[in-house]
Amino acid sequence: MTEAIEELNLKILLFIREAMLNDQSSKVRILLGLDQETAQLIKSISIDELISVAKSGFFLFSPRFRCDEFKKILKSNVLDPKTLIEMLNRNG
Repeated sequence: MTEAIEELNLKILLFIREAMLNDQSSKVRILLGLDQETAQLIKSISIDELISVAKSGFFLFSPRFRCDEFKKILKSNVLDPKTLIEMLNRNG
């Protein structure tokens, strides 16, 4: 299980780094809920450092939706973007 978490961490970190390097900082911050400082830090560190962080043994990113919101998503056949944005705004 730890290996799967490390792999997922690395994929997410590399995705963030690539998006930041391709000048898509606003998009990646909105989609993943990252603050500017964290996104810039991930962009600035080396691949070796990313790998080291990914191997922490803990999942580095947490879900943005609470349980009741997940239930609402599951019950809806088509959840419009406006509703998702409202959920995100409630969660900060």
